[in-house]
Amino acid sequence: MEDKILKNISNDFNTSQVFFLPVRHHSPAAARAVNELIDRLQPAAILIEGPSDFNQHINELFLPHRLPLAVYCYFRDAGGERRGAFYPFITYSPEWQALQKGHSIGAEVMFIDLPWSYICHLEAALPNLPERPVLEEQRYADVHLRRSSYITRLCKEVGVDDFDGLWDELFEIDPELSCDEYVLRARTFCDHCRQVDIPDPIDIERERFMARQILECMDKYTGSILVITGGYHTSALEALITQKSIIDEPNIEVDLPADYGSAITPFSNERLDSLTGYKSGMPGPGFYEFVWEDRSINKSFDYSPLLVRLVNSLREKGVLFSTADLIAASSTCRALADLRGHRDVWRRDIIDGLRGSLIKDDLARGGTHPLLDVISEIFRGNGVGRLAQGTTVPQLMREIETILEELSLTPTEKQRVIELNLNRQDDRKRSRVLHCLRILGISGFSLTGGIDISSGTYHADVQEEWSIKWIPEFASSVIEAASLGPCLIDAASAALVESADKAGRDIEKASQLLVDATLAGLGGKLGKLTQRLEAMIRFGYDFPATTMVLDNLLYLYSYNTVLELENRESMTDLFIETYRRCLYLLENLGVSAQGDKRYVDGIRGIAAVYERCAGSLGLTLEETGGVFKRVKEDREQSPMLRGAAAGTLLSLKLIENSSILSDLRLFYDPGLMGDYLTGLFALARETIQRDKNFLTEIDRWLIELNDDEFLEAVPSLRLAFTYFTPREKYYLSMQLLDTQDTNNSCKRAIADKSPEDLIVNAEQALLSLRFENKLYETLSKYGLKGGTDAG
Repeated sequence: MEDKILKNISNDFNTSQVFFLPVRHHSPAAARAVNELIDRLQPAAILIEGPSDFNQHINELFLPHRLPLAVYCYFRDAGGERRGAFYPFITYSPEWQALQKGHSIGAEVMFIDLPWSYICHLEAALPNLPERPVLEEQRYADVHLRRSSYITRLCKEVGVDDFDGLWDELFEIDPELSCDEYVLRARTFCDHCRQVDIPDPIDIERERFMARQILECMDKYTGSILVITGGYHTSALEALITQKSIIDEPNIEVDLPADYGSAITPFSNERLDSLTGYKSGMPGPGFYEFVWEDRSINKSFDYSPLLVRLVNSLREKGVLFSTADLIAASSTCRALADLRGHRDVWRRDIIDGLRGSLIKDDLARGGTHPLLDVISEIFRGNGVGRLAQGTTVPQLMREIETILEELSLTPTEKQRVIELNLNRQDDRKRSRVLHCLRILGISGFSLTGGIDISSGTYHADVQEEWSIKWIPEFASSVIEAASLGPCLIDAASAALVESADKAGRDIEKASQLLVDATLAGLGGKLGKLTQRLEAMIRFGYDFPATTMVLDNLLYLYSYNTVLELENRESMTDLFIETYRRCLYLLENLGVSAQGDKRYVDGIRGIAAVYERCAGSLGLTLEETGGVFKRVKEDREQSPMLRGAAAGTLLSLKLIENSSILSDLRLFYDPGLMGDYLTGLFALARETIQRDKNFLTEIDRWLIELNDDEFLEAVPSLRLAFTYFTPREKYYLSMQLLDTQDTNNSCKRAIADKSPEDLIVNAEQALLSLRFENKLYETLSKYGLKGGTDAG
């Protein structure tokens, strides 16, 4: 048997020292082959596809961790760009079994792949490579095998839907698959995939690098060497070993990264599951973990305990599942496995068996069902890794843990809610730390309530409510954030700069980042962010976005004593420039703003800044009023903005109420009046509701509208009156009755009602209007509709 396997897997360059084992990452069958082959060969060295720059820390992988976990590699270049990559491991990963088994027999175990940072720099140096927009990648993926056209043809021949089903059929399902047979199948399978695929330049450089590592080990060790890599690379590595001259030096020279590193981080089954977006290999890692554990004890896989687990989970969720249902489902699963020639009932057999026996109704493509949700949940598993004591962690982790302990913010498994008053120095310090954690995306800390400074409402007491709870992803999120900087402030600042780079020319996002920086106490470290925002404002033409920036600056400026702005002078200059840019853009909008409420909100923001900050910012009434007067009189401007400009001037007491009545007659068209009133009410509702002449004029106009005109005007009128509170609408109706010749009983009937009793939603109002119109049409048809003198 040993002679046969050595013959099958040895290479062809007149030596049997090196043995190449092709694997699929996260394959139980490949992991079993790894264990058996190590037992047989007792190699002096085991070379594994993985980041070679982690070899200095590789002994930490032998600590008693709880899987899954991953090696996380990151780099940041001189320009500040950051990218990271995960090399994940679960119990049945062939790489993990190679590490543990090799260590147990005393073999030299090492990774031989290019460092992640070098791969990233190669991508930047090589032309015509597809863009990689993600900042973090999953390196142990099956993309090379999945993309092969050979797989498509083979799936059709075998009668399966996809690559996962094909791999199961060829490698995983048969419990009697020997190591010899696995190697022969895997080599054939992967070689054919490679032959119909064109490797990209990055893979070629990676393989040249791995081949150099193999040759160095051949010179160093006299015993056998086992090489474990993704099967896509196996034949290429064998060929390179026979052509030593072409792998001495890399084809492309690149500069070393400015900042790079790696660390072990906890991982989770959810992140491993290819069905939840991470193309790490197997769909449903919990299922294969169950198979691995069961087959480590029994030769065959017994699906019954897994089926019982599914049933119990369904029952916990309130789904009726009788013993008869369980028997029927089990029989169907077994029958499907027999029909498909499976020695063991497998993943697809269980899914199809449960669907066929328990889902009684037709299920549309892409539809959901409680059963399918439970299957996905159980097959995924709930495994979450935890690092063993003694694992080296980044400096950022130690600093965060120390700060949280000092401020009594250390998360526990029991969730707690803390309330902070930012007027207190201690609470303000805690708030800044929590905002830094939020910026970094540290798991377990979330802002759940309190005053939102960017919401537009000023409060003397600034309160925040935070939810704090330890969750397993806490450690991994901190380790990933460590690539941004060694301490909390530096890492959070780098995260904001990175977000600003991603935001590009989006000034709303840029201004929100400025708010985030201020809340986290980082304003003094982000002068470039302020300068960038200033340049974007100076040359921007998006009025709503620019007024959103103005809103954010207003509330930062208003809460200066609470937030302790470190760069108040530059913030003030930015504030003034943003205000004047908003005025300029407003005057040059034209009809583009027709019917868009965001423009009205923008004008409200301008007015709020003038009313609250004119003195401290040196804003003049002449400059501001002049712009609004010109907008009000501009017949090219939209009715909504002309109404808002008129409302602003009325609030600033720069025009009289009579001027509004005069302008109102310009918008008697049903399609215009509502828009004009929307703008007017948004800026001057308190003044308008006290003017009975204005209310009378609106009422007279409405009465003169016919039914069709009134229905046309209703949507925009309803929008306009949303600026009034229910109580204000109530008093408007009472004032309107006072101006009419209405009998006292009608007034009393309305007066007896509370404002809440008068609230009618839009659907009810339209139904009432339709009914009224239908009624009047019927009365007119039979000559029954008359006036007040009808008898």
